[in-house]
Amino acid sequence: MHLAGSLVSIAVMVLSLGLVGCGGSSRAGDKSGPKAVGSARASVDATSKAAATGPVEYATSTSQACMLHQEAGGHYLCLSGADGQCFHYGAVCEPADSCTLELSSNTYKVCKKFTEGACQEFGAACKPKGSCLYDPGQRRYRSCASPKLGGCSEFGTTCDPS
Repeated sequence: MHLAGSLVSIAVMVLSLGLVGCGGSSRAGDKSGPKAVGSARASVDATSKAAATGPVEYATSTSQACMLHQEAGGHYLCLSGADGQCFHYGAVCEPADSCTLELSSNTYKVCKKFTEGACQEFGAACKPKGSCLYDPGQRRYRSCASPKLGGCSEFGTTCDPS
């Protein structure tokens, strides 16, 4: 009989831990479920928890900029950044207009062949769309006060390239 009592105690303990681990609220009357961190958020009431089926779909953000990572020599989606620079990079990407900075010459050129976010073959000089360009000397994106073919002759304040 001692074994049966131990099994019941273990079952109660496992169920208790399972309920605590489900993210239940300590506030009385709070029926909100767990919330996902980041851009995808879920709000589930108590009656729909049992009926939830299928995969969870996350919203995608189109505001992530494809930014040059100077040390890696390639372009990556910027997941978190400020003051003209990126602090957390994501997946590799290609600039929409294929006009990218050739680091060896500090000149914007058309990229004829991208591989894993890095340009493998540069073409002629180009003028990037927009006025927020990468300033390799400052290692951040800055507004271009005097654009020219292949780059910028005078940079201004920091900017957001998205």
